[in-house]
Amino acid sequence: MTALALAFCASCGKPHTEQRRDYKAEAEAASVHCVSKADCYLCGDGNIRYKEYYGQNNVGIISLNTFELMPVEINRYDESGQLIEESTGVMQSRSFKNGDDGFSAHLMLDADRGIANVDITPYGDSGLSLDTTAGFLCEDCLTEFAGELYGNAYGIGIINFSERKMTAFLENLVGFSAGDYYIHCDFDPQYGKIKTLIALAPLRYADDG
Repeated sequence: MTALALAFCASCGKPHTEQRRDYKAEAEAASVHCVSKADCYLCGDGNIRYKEYYGQNNVGIISLNTFELMPVEINRYDESGQLIEESTGVMQSRSFKNGDDGFSAHLMLDADRGIANVDITPYGDSGLSLDTTAGFLCEDCLTEFAGELYGNAYGIGIINFSERKMTAFLENLVGFSAGDYYIHCDFDPQYGKIKTLIALAPLRYADDG
């Protein structure tokens, strides 16, 4: 009995090895679900609901499964699309819920300092399904997106509106750039949250070469 217990405990102490996902192969198989370039939510006009944000120097928190998103408007624009270059004098607090099964988020935005803190609870967007993602993207955009995935990817990411590019939150990726923005992530397994700092941090010196 003791020997069996010791053997069981020894096996419990071994690290759990998860099967690696081949995202490129998954994307290739999922490409049958892709839309045309004209209907692509990134390079086309498929995402009519959020078309007003495209071209802005801002980012958003996006579900990679449903393409619902929470814009993070650190830069403010008027109705004609011109950047509003003046202080707000306030901090903004806002909550977001992606349906009954998708992620929820709470935003604290200080536009005057160019930073935002977002607490994200993944819920149904904790996992990424490229079959579902493919239904919103053309084959080229899906292939490019999947080519940057590794490890365990969440079904949530950052979309950069000026570049029309998405980056998924990855389990072991604590920081990355999205255009002029730096994104820092703290993964809290105890409460199942992704604590995210978004900072406007453009290059200080342009490269003229």
